[in-house]
Amino acid sequence: MASRDKELARQLRQLLDPRPGWSLQPQATPGLPAMWCFGPGGRARLGAGVDAGELSVYLEDLDRDLRFADVTGLAAWLDANESLFAGPHAPGAEDFDLLLRRRFEEWRHAAT
Repeated sequence: MASRDKELARQLRQLLDPRPGWSLQPQATPGLPAMWCFGPGGRARLGAGVDAGELSVYLEDLDRDLRFADVTGLAAWLDANESLFAGPHAPGAEDFDLLLRRRFEEWRHAAT
């Protein structure tokens, strides 16, 4: 792991370790680093890790990744959006799906 990746991993641990609902979990594929996971009842709705010198957040419900250059940007995004992923994703929750998809479009445009 490159030194920038190691530093980002350290900062990510400092950010997520004290936050309720986050846990560091091993990945199913041997050799891949553990990933920070967030979600109700053990279901990971968000996954966070370091990838190629950036912080990556995987949005399970949308099968999408968000990328952050630093932990400050990730922390701001989590403060504003983490609560959307705290509850169970109920089948037929169209309003939630629509809100989440709109938010994703906003995040995607803000990141570019």
